[in-house]
Amino acid sequence: MYLDFCLRLWATLAQAPTGVPVEATPAAVSAPPPPVAAPGLSVIQYLLMAVYLLVSVGLIAAVVTQSSKNEGLGGMLGGGSTQSVFQGKKSTEEMLGTATNYLAVSFIVLSMVVSMVMR
Repeated sequence: MYLDFCLRLWATLAQAPTGVPVEATPAAVSAPPPPVAAPGLSVIQYLLMAVYLLVSVGLIAAVVTQSSKNEGLGGMLGGGSTQSVFQGKKSTEEMLGTATNYLAVSFIVLSMVVSMVMR
């Protein structure tokens, strides 16, 4: 719909200015067709957008609630962490990090799916 509007506007602007004779061609004589109303969204598209919104809000909440580690360059290279691999139960920070990873992957996949479905 937006592309159709842009093409019509471009065609109108590309025409010769007033006072200059324009050759009568069938395309120039006939009026452009009326704009077609965009069809409504289907139920699947609404559900997909609702899930996309929930994942987006969840990802924002997960990133905002994480605490910064302030480890600097050493922590980025692996030298800052002294946690053992053989800990018993996962801490809240580790669970939040895992949830953030899952939400980020879901956000990326849903972004691609939404772009394909909404065409």
